[in-house]
Amino acid sequence: MSSPGTNNPRDRAGMLQELMRNAALAWRLWTDSRVPLLTKLLPVGVLIYMLSPIDLVPDVVPVFGQVDDLLAIVLGVRAFIALCPPELVQFHQSGARDYPPSGADDKTVDGTFRVMDDR
Repeated sequence: MSSPGTNNPRDRAGMLQELMRNAALAWRLWTDSRVPLLTKLLPVGVLIYMLSPIDLVPDVVPVFGQVDDLLAIVLGVRAFIALCPPELVQFHQSGARDYPPSGADDKTVDGTFRVMDDR
């Protein structure tokens, strides 16, 4: 049994899968027009930080110089997802393709119907 922080391949694979899921979710949210523009500025800010020559830890410092960039990406993606409307996050996590889910919009009328035979 492995403990957190070990170099177990399963732990690393799980972390990589989570990173990929979050990246895909963030991309779907980014391309969704219902996510507020102000929220979409967060990933832009992270990208500007990544491209900026100003870093909290300079890139010339071995290992730590790259870790702060990776940390900025991970925290930026998580913060972006957290700031998005929860119903949109849930919708995109479910893998659904149409929005709003059936019965969720204001124009839906519930009722019953009966087929009449015109013979």
